[in-house]
Amino acid sequence: MTMKFKLLRIIGRGAFGKVRIVEHRESRRLYAMKYIDKEECIRLDAARNIIRERNILEQLDHPFLCRLRFAFQDEKAMYMISDLMLGGDLQYHLNPETPYSDDILRFWFAELSSAVQYLHTKRVIHRDIKPANILLDDRGHVHLTDFNVATLILRNRQVTSNSGTSFYMAPEIFKGGGYNEAVDWWSLGVTLYECVYKKRPFEHESFDELTAAVRRGHIQYPNRSRPISGELLSVMQGFLELTPSRRLGQGEQGWVQLLQHPFFRPIDWIQLEAKMLPPPYMPPQDRNNFDPTLDLEQMVLEDYIPQRRKTKQDDPNHSERSKYERDMELIATKFKPFDFTIFEKYEGFKDPVKRTVGAPPDWVKPAFDGADRDHLPIKRISTGQAPAPGASMASSSTSTLHYHPRHLHDPLLPGHELSPPPRGSTPSLWRSASVQNIAAKANLSGVNLASSSAIHDPQKRRSLGTCQPSHSATNISSAASLSEEYAMSLQGIRKKQSTRSFRERRERDRKNLYQ
Repeated sequence: MTMKFKLLRIIGRGAFGKVRIVEHRESRRLYAMKYIDKEECIRLDAARNIIRERNILEQLDHPFLCRLRFAFQDEKAMYMISDLMLGGDLQYHLNPETPYSDDILRFWFAELSSAVQYLHTKRVIHRDIKPANILLDDRGHVHLTDFNVATLILRNRQVTSNSGTSFYMAPEIFKGGGYNEAVDWWSLGVTLYECVYKKRPFEHESFDELTAAVRRGHIQYPNRSRPISGELLSVMQGFLELTPSRRLGQGEQGWVQLLQHPFFRPIDWIQLEAKMLPPPYMPPQDRNNFDPTLDLEQMVLEDYIPQRRKTKQDDPNHSERSKYERDMELIATKFKPFDFTIFEKYEGFKDPVKRTVGAPPDWVKPAFDGADRDHLPIKRISTGQAPAPGASMASSSTSTLHYHPRHLHDPLLPGHELSPPPRGSTPSLWRSASVQNIAAKANLSGVNLASSSAIHDPQKRRSLGTCQPSHSATNISSAASLSEEYAMSLQGIRKKQSTRSFRERRERDRKNLYQ
């Protein structure tokens, strides 16, 4: 898979490897590829985080997220390739000498708010929103990235792990007792505060002092260094609300309050999410928007993943060897390949009038074994011989349907299976088990049902029920007729359901065609 990409310059560095620009040889498009060294990942006990990040990114598609494009692995590393953002991260642009206007901040944090809201509708908590994880493209649009500590929102259960960057973590995380997706709006507020004041609201040298200050939640909003508008001050205070349920953006009510907030009132949200609004800030085009030390590092180091020195954990006799092998097996099986181009190659509708579609792509798998050969998923549960004509049929407690050509086109009821006829048998002699019960009871009562059209006519629907014990031929005949009426009513219901289902599919396809 690596042969499909041409390696270019390094643009970033992470805990498990480097991030560099690559060119897809087939499409000639540029992407950002992140190396994840397997051994280093296992040493930091982060294998499950990487797999979870890859699985979450596959399900996300939003204009202000760095979307996953490819994923694969080899013996040494895992690779995740996403959209390339040549504008650099927001941390790189936070110059103390360059204050950003309200228009720039409004545009940035409207896009970020849209991305955070989308994540929460997908039941995803980012948990690490900060300037270093916000990337700008060459036009000036911002995008969230780095879902390494992201997690899913649990139903009727709160998240309890202390994950994220401590300077941007919400007070409820340090207080314990669990938290929900409201922590992302707090982190967004800390990021906005840092963009305004070029410093974080809580900065302490020791971790204990930091956690105590965050739990108290007392924030200073100085107005001497630069004048702050009332709308901007209000939106910062809304994001940094100590009570999670009252935080700006949290829940349906909080999102409505954000949309109606005076600071975001000039935003046309529909055009914003379509990227039709011109960004008020564009990254410099005459220079690289990355850390210049990465260029020097690229000249000195090898053109591959940094190799970790062997430790005692690499010894097969070490006690942690079994965990290492389990994690390597977990990565090999759970970190599955991904290629978004397979969706672009699908032709879809070829003729909108005839409603014909192209051949299914390679990623479409049969719904069941044999579906590509027009085989129905019908279990064969009986291969017994057919009873001789005129012989009495033993009663059966089950209502198994025996083979009849017409049954292949009828939906099966729960608990009823089809079985093929023995070789050399006559299809008209095969009946449902309930009809066999009626015939057996008729023989016991001295009544001949051999001439009944309900038994011998192969074109009539067979009974799907069972017959209650009876002591007279009249009762048996009435039971047979009732069972036939019941079967006919079921057939009518099936026809109505099939017609309604067809109409619903037709209307849905028409809507998709003309959208």
